[in-house]
Amino acid sequence: MDAEEETATLALFAGPDAADGRALVVVDPVDGTLNYIRGSPDFAVMGALLRDGHFTAGLIHFPVAGSTFWAVRGAGCFADTPNGARRLRVGGAEQRLYYDPRTPAPWREALAEHFGRLELCRCSAVDASAPATARGRAAVTAGIADRRRAIGLFLSLEAGACVRLGALDWSGEDPATLAKA
Repeated sequence: MDAEEETATLALFAGPDAADGRALVVVDPVDGTLNYIRGSPDFAVMGALLRDGHFTAGLIHFPVAGSTFWAVRGAGCFADTPNGARRLRVGGAEQRLYYDPRTPAPWREALAEHFGRLELCRCSAVDASAPATARGRAAVTAGIADRRRAIGLFLSLEAGACVRLGALDWSGEDPATLAKA
């Protein structure tokens, strides 16, 4: 288990190494904690399963909107609807690009010339899953993605988005192992 919040219960689980052949569960009970505290609806509950160093399933639930999205490796990305599950594909998203607070100003200026509509986002569940959930066309952030941000990236990947981590076309590898490479 790899959980963002450290608790006494977490110590009952084996250490967070997905490359050793064991399954790894990644949990973020409140992604966008600052948003939650400030009363913004942009926060989520996220979880994922990694096997052999790759994401195999991921889930994001936005409590305020009452919407749930999930993906399974090779099977696609889905949304929970009143009529059952609906498969998601990228395209038709709002003409918006999300950026996080770490994104350098020169990057934002260059992106604004091409995208036009940029929006600051403080919740990786929102920005990383934006292509899958149709909240935006893309997201950019400086630095390597961690396992929690990669949950949203995995949903976008399974919905058909191109996901890049630096110079790498990402295919669902554990970001913790990429950082060591």
